[in-house]
Amino acid sequence: MSTPAIERWTTERIDAQAPDSQTARAGLKLAVPDRWAGLGVSDALLWGLCQGSGKKPYQVCVDLSGPAYKCSCPSRKFPCKHAVALLHLWSQGEVEPAEPADFAEEWRRRRADRAAKAAARAPRSERSAEQRADAEARAARREQRITDGLADLDRWLGDQLHEGLARAGGRRGDELRDMTARMVDAQAPGMAARLTALACIGDATPGWPAAAVEGFGMMRLLIRAWQRRDELPEDVAATVRSHLGVSVRVEDVFAGPGVEDTWAVLGTRESREGRVVARRVWLLGRRTGRWALQLSFAANRVALPAELFPGQQVDASAHPYPGRGQLRCALAAQREPQPLFWQPQPVGTAAARTAWRDAVALDPWIENLPVLVAGRLAVDDSGGYALSDGDGALPLVGGLVSLRGLALAAGRDELVAFGELSTEGLQPLSVLDGEQVRPL
Repeated sequence: MSTPAIERWTTERIDAQAPDSQTARAGLKLAVPDRWAGLGVSDALLWGLCQGSGKKPYQVCVDLSGPAYKCSCPSRKFPCKHAVALLHLWSQGEVEPAEPADFAEEWRRRRADRAAKAAARAPRSERSAEQRADAEARAARREQRITDGLADLDRWLGDQLHEGLARAGGRRGDELRDMTARMVDAQAPGMAARLTALACIGDATPGWPAAAVEGFGMMRLLIRAWQRRDELPEDVAATVRSHLGVSVRVEDVFAGPGVEDTWAVLGTRESREGRVVARRVWLLGRRTGRWALQLSFAANRVALPAELFPGQQVDASAHPYPGRGQLRCALAAQREPQPLFWQPQPVGTAAARTAWRDAVALDPWIENLPVLVAGRLAVDDSGGYALSDGDGALPLVGGLVSLRGLALAAGRDELVAFGELSTEGLQPLSVLDGEQVRPL
């Protein structure tokens, strides 16, 4: 048995793994040795048995190198409270080295087998002429499917304009869902996501007509841009493809120039669409002042790799994805993350609004923009929170938990918040307290 020294995780890092604050609190409450049996650690593998309400204890495993999680409990949260509790016990020094339990070894073996099969299926970065020709043929077929699907959507949008918005809500909801399925079939997941967002709003929601007009208009603009993509500058055409959901090979991204810097991790956010979970990691270059977005996806309850956390910094080369105004990047030559001790310069509300206008000028379909804003917490005319300074105010949007966390952090006159700015307002993701980044 070989168990090399692995740096124990901090409480903040463990909390960042939890899918929500409720799971984080429940996991910490369960981190009591008396509730556990058969605890052990071997290399990066943690395991243990946690007694639940049934006769059989839950079998809990954590792979620290992923990280990845496995628990026999019925919870649909990943990681569940039992996995979070196991991390706390290990962090507290309550887990001793041991030979892996059978269930833990079996889980590790299955993960290794899946990884080996995935590696065998992975395409090589150097492709033959025949492979390149096949790839070009597949791309052409996909472009035709997208073109056909967008033509159907364009006709449907035209019907909405001719018939008006004051129609039976049930009919429009069904049609939105049908068009969403059509966009999935057309391999345009980006457009499908826009339709899904409108379907979720519903006719009974206040402001539905304005949201529908804006959403339909942006979709029609995207359709027109796709139809004239050959006439657009290359970077604008790439932006159009990205918003439709046309994927880019990461090998092609790495083939482009990278930006060497020490990247500060200021915030993360996870979202779910159906069975797919997306994680957004926002980075700010300490030397260049450039923003970068690391985006990863997982489906079918597969745990997302969580390598970077708010309050860390990492030396790496950030290779941007193609497209005008695009912030998504892939990190290369990445070194071990280190604690972040840095106080970046925030902007005011006026500068944040200017940054948003500039971003929209580059990319009309942009949905959010990273901003680091200083201001005072205030209550706006509608009774909601806002971040205010002498030049105006930014309404705050997002989950109640994060807004309460922001309110608790506003013990002093001014605070510095990092978040995603959109047409609705600022969704805060973290608060900067001196040189410390505190996730919300």
